[in-house]
Amino acid sequence: MKVVERILIVDDDESICRSLELILQSEGYVAESVHTASDALSRTRKKEFELIILDNKLPDKNGIDLLPELKEAQPDINIIIITGFASVQSASEALENDAAAYMVKPVNVAELLLVVKSLMDKHALTVEKKRTELELRKLSRAIEHNPTSIVMTDNDGTIEYVNPRFIKLTGYSPEEVVGKNSSILQSGQTPAATYVHLWETLTSGMEWNGLFINKKKNGDIYWEEAWISPILGLDGEITHFVAVKLDVTERMKGEALRNQYQRELELYSSLVRHDLKNDVAVILANVDAAGMIFPEDEVDGHEVLASIEAVCNRMITLLDAVTRPIDSVETDIVALVRRIASQTQEALPELTIDVITDKGAEALRIQGSRLVHTVFENLFRNAAFHASEDAKIEVRISRQENSVRIVVSDNGPGVAEEVRDRLFTRGVSTRGSGLGLYLSREIIKTLGGTIELLDAKSGEGAVFQILLPISY
Repeated sequence: MKVVERILIVDDDESICRSLELILQSEGYVAESVHTASDALSRTRKKEFELIILDNKLPDKNGIDLLPELKEAQPDINIIIITGFASVQSASEALENDAAAYMVKPVNVAELLLVVKSLMDKHALTVEKKRTELELRKLSRAIEHNPTSIVMTDNDGTIEYVNPRFIKLTGYSPEEVVGKNSSILQSGQTPAATYVHLWETLTSGMEWNGLFINKKKNGDIYWEEAWISPILGLDGEITHFVAVKLDVTERMKGEALRNQYQRELELYSSLVRHDLKNDVAVILANVDAAGMIFPEDEVDGHEVLASIEAVCNRMITLLDAVTRPIDSVETDIVALVRRIASQTQEALPELTIDVITDKGAEALRIQGSRLVHTVFENLFRNAAFHASEDAKIEVRISRQENSVRIVVSDNGPGVAEEVRDRLFTRGVSTRGSGLGLYLSREIIKTLGGTIELLDAKSGEGAVFQILLPISY
């Protein structure tokens, strides 16, 4: 797009103004004119011009005397003084006041156009230079205040520039590293293959990204993730490299700690499953032995043994669940609830659990979780603990928009008023350690769901609602 170049003509002779306007417009310039010094100053304060052609003899002020005020309004503007009363003194005064040219009337049109073009080119260069300087200042400020380390080297890896973040991180001053090879940071712990791949990538003209294990001036080891790019000269050859590096020491320590925890958890899981399952197997063997010893008509004794066997089987199921691969975890919510209800009733014969599934809810699935079954076990066992001998639980499963809605209600005494508002808080419970409902809420939250106690009439039992996102 062609840049609009504006010229202001200041002359008290309207015919001269009109003639100059036509000449300049024919050359593609946008020209306009005023006839007094005050109008010229007012116009330049309101509008941008690249050039002013200024008559030295104006009704209200000499052009040379007006020069400083026009320059103050537009510092980069070029001004040509034209006069019909030329003298060495006035020419000297004009140039001393920063006039770009001094011409004598009658002005030679060809000469004027050459001067105008030259000054327009000069103005364009000045504007471009200032724009470039501004961009460089902004870039320099961004680099100087960047939270990442920035290092520039020549094509041999000799350091030419480091930013303040590099100095703060490594402890080296610019004088200690500029002129040195970037290998000054090497700790000896970065694999040699990393450097081979680095140089192969960079010398092919591509950006490299990877991790360094480097060493600070004080000997401390730190991790850096680096992005290094080659800089090409006009001939297409690599002249420099620029590296942007982020200190990731804390991240790597955290990952190492998580990996350690994961390994320990896997080992602990294996030990627990092995040892506890063996212990539970011993109990089950003794239950079988006791069952053979008890007379057949000892009904109460056999019921106790059946309850112990159901509890042991539940423990084995729990151990299998927490050590099972996540991709094999049950996601069919209806089948899961029915299975937990059946196992709980076997362990607690006095408890009756009815699972009701609304139309359209049979095939609903949720995100896999090793622990979600413990939520229902906790709710069922709480209900059995608080209810009478004839404990009953109803579980209704339905779809609510993009969620599975599970409402668990019982025929117990309900939740005491003094704990209702704090029921899911750690340590608050009507029995046990106060962790059951707190952990249940945390498990449901990890799945993106909610659990809450719904309002129920006094003496009509507790009603819990669980919402879980549907997994497609």
